[in-house]
Amino acid sequence: MEKIHNLYSHRQGKRRRGYKSSRIIPKERGNHSNLTGKLQKGKTGVARLALWARVPVIPVGIKGTFEILPKGAKIPKLKRASFSFGKPMYFDKYYNKPMTKKLLRSVTDSIMREIANLSGQKYNY
Repeated sequence: MEKIHNLYSHRQGKRRRGYKSSRIIPKERGNHSNLTGKLQKGKTGVARLALWARVPVIPVGIKGTFEILPKGAKIPKLKRASFSFGKPMYFDKYYNKPMTKKLLRSVTDSIMREIANLSGQKYNY
């Protein structure tokens, strides 16, 4: 919780000094159950932070990383990866609602569906 508090304090400090934007760039840890390179079920942390900090989410679809370094490989292959950036997703209509598990799952799933579209995959959850 301390990291979230520091992010909030940092964000408020910048806003007071005249800055108008804030960025949250989540770094996903490796999912050890993903042996196929398919999109997994999204976790609700990004939705929780976006709603709490009242910031938009910019979805990013990534293609080709599994081919570069498949699960279990020790040496990466020389292949290309591509990144597709989506339009910012705003969740203003949820800011004044209670942050329930159902709301977080709904926002997370909408973000994941957009990531699936950008990466050319299906989101089956």
